[in-house]
Amino acid sequence: MNRYIFFIFLLLSCQNAINIDTKPPETVNADNNKKYNEYYKRAQQLINVRNDSAFYYLYEFTENTNDTLLLAYATIQMGAIQNDAGDYLGSIESLLKGIPFLDEKNAEHQEYLSSIYNELAISCKNLKHFDEAIRYFNLAIQYSNDSTNRLIRLNNLAVAYKDTKLFQKAINIYDSIITSHQAPPVEFARVLSNLAYTKWLQNKSYNAKPELQEALQIRRQINDQWGIQSSYSHLADYYLSTNADSAFTYANKMLSLSRELYSPANETKALEKLISLAPSDRSKSYFTRYQFLNDSLQTASNTAKNQFALIRYETEKSKTQNLVLQKDNAEKNTRLVINQAVIFVLVLLSVISYFWYRKRKQQALQKQQLKTSQKVHDVVANGLYRIMTKIEHQPDLEPELILDDLEELYEQSRNISYEDFTKNTQKTDDEITQLLKSFSTDTRKISIVGKISDTWNKLNTTQQTELRFVLEEIMINMKKHSGANYITIRFEDNHHQVKIQYIDDGCGLAPGQKYGNGLNNTVSRINSIGGQITFDSSFSQGLKILLIIPIP
Repeated sequence: MNRYIFFIFLLLSCQNAINIDTKPPETVNADNNKKYNEYYKRAQQLINVRNDSAFYYLYEFTENTNDTLLLAYATIQMGAIQNDAGDYLGSIESLLKGIPFLDEKNAEHQEYLSSIYNELAISCKNLKHFDEAIRYFNLAIQYSNDSTNRLIRLNNLAVAYKDTKLFQKAINIYDSIITSHQAPPVEFARVLSNLAYTKWLQNKSYNAKPELQEALQIRRQINDQWGIQSSYSHLADYYLSTNADSAFTYANKMLSLSRELYSPANETKALEKLISLAPSDRSKSYFTRYQFLNDSLQTASNTAKNQFALIRYETEKSKTQNLVLQKDNAEKNTRLVINQAVIFVLVLLSVISYFWYRKRKQQALQKQQLKTSQKVHDVVANGLYRIMTKIEHQPDLEPELILDDLEELYEQSRNISYEDFTKNTQKTDDEITQLLKSFSTDTRKISIVGKISDTWNKLNTTQQTELRFVLEEIMINMKKHSGANYITIRFEDNHHQVKIQYIDDGCGLAPGQKYGNGLNNTVSRINSIGGQITFDSSFSQGLKILLIIPIP
């Protein structure tokens, strides 16, 4: 059985010519990647020979081209290949990909839009979504500038109306095509046969025989084999209830011709008719053949759908791998920049330390030593630690942003040796929010409660500067020592005082634990602006810190 299914799949791959009624653009855009230009040319060679391989090259081309017209044409071919193989949903997905690249106001683009909408309508009709099919056929007609193509799309629209039993609408369209005298013989015969068949469906007493026979005669004269097959189908249906022998004759002719044309889908339609018309001894063999073909077609269709999906998956997978490789290279470059920046900072800090030493010798040694140590800790160490935190938790951080932070740290470091360095350390309420949020990670959540702007802007410059260093020191101490996962920072004021409450779920402070230099600095800074700071680790878990600063 498997070898028969494989045979049917081969028929599905090449049984019907994939005819695109819109001509392709004449040239491939020279600006395209040469490799993908070759993909497009290779696809054109494989159309109707190995449609699965043609689909692969077309898909690769559409993912990498910048030629809008060729991209649109390639999506039309992809949709037609999938339609022919029974992958109607995949066909719709491919066709929709081409629409955004076309300008409906550009006359050169309109015929491609028409072809896309026509193929979309065919997919929807095959899925029995007739309302959508009618809508797309109308759009195809609207954008068609070619008289022959327009007649084909009008015929398709009429067939959709016929399938939804809107017979009069279908008949009106067929009549307009017939009376226009513009249809070439192959289209005239198609419309004439469809018109007669639709009139008969509307009124079973209508004598459709002369028109059906005329259409068949025209098709024989121009050797339109696929059209002849359609005429046989219409005639078999027409005679089904009035002349069983004639119906059987035409159904049998349809069966023979479908086998000559290697058309399993049309063979199944012929077998359906013969099952009800043939004697019981022959009907069984027809049914057996019909069941085999129907199952094989379904299996082959599912195989084709999976094959197209696999082609898309493999292409997307390759693209993702390339992006990952590019990302790795970018990360290596970033690490190189960071290493250079760290060396620069270390050298800079060495130079600054030398000048600090000379400055300290001119003043009271103990007082200046304490004061300078505090500045170095808050400005340089905390600043550098904050930058390291960013780099650690934001691997995609752009080198320019790191250099900006280092430049800011550099400017702050230059002014450490002067008494007034608030100009470089003062921060706005938005920057304070960013400072606090910068310590957030995938496993550490930071919540800020209250509007910082309502409280922050009520403090003077000195208070803002000192409070900024206090908050930064608390967050750094939390990251280094607490192991906290959830941190809440609440800002509020009562017109006289600003209150800031910090709570985390970390390990807290052990009873009698002595503060290090960092926390001692926070106490000293809060006291210097007339505020109060309270450390409380008496509740169940974590640490609570309350800051109270008077409003000037």
